Amino acid sequence: MKYISYVDSWGCCDCLKLSINKNDEEKFFELSNELILSQYPFYRRLGLIILFKFINEKYIDKILKICSSLINEKNYYVNMANSWLLTECFIKQRDKTLNLIKTKTLNKFVQNKTISKCNDSFRVAVEDKKLLKSYFLD
Repeated sequence: MKYISYVDSWGCCDCLKLSINKNDEEKFFELSNELILSQYPFYRRLGLIILFKFINEKYIDKILKICSSLINEKNYYVNMANSWLLTECFIKQRDKTLNLIKTKTLNKFVQNKTISKCNDSFRVAVEDKKLLKSYFLD
């Protein structure tokens, strides 16, 4: 993907629209994993953004493992993408994502921002918003 070499801001990551057909699914999932390991923060962010296309039963465990592996991430834009991704995971795969949040093993910023984003979402039930608040990290 030639586009990747031009990624140098959050806007370049967030405006990318991907249509991934079944034949290319694994290739894009692998690409996202490679990008997440990059030394460049916006490549890492792009890797997380690609994972939005994979929030389903087949990939949720892998996505949650990737999200939790970024415990030492310091870059704001990568952490925000991780929080945003986890919020979507919570909305689409609630139980598995809640189990991860309950462990309190995420990066503190990501844990708290994910809960905050869930709280702001109209797609998260009021009862879940109350429950999630109990998992804020001090």
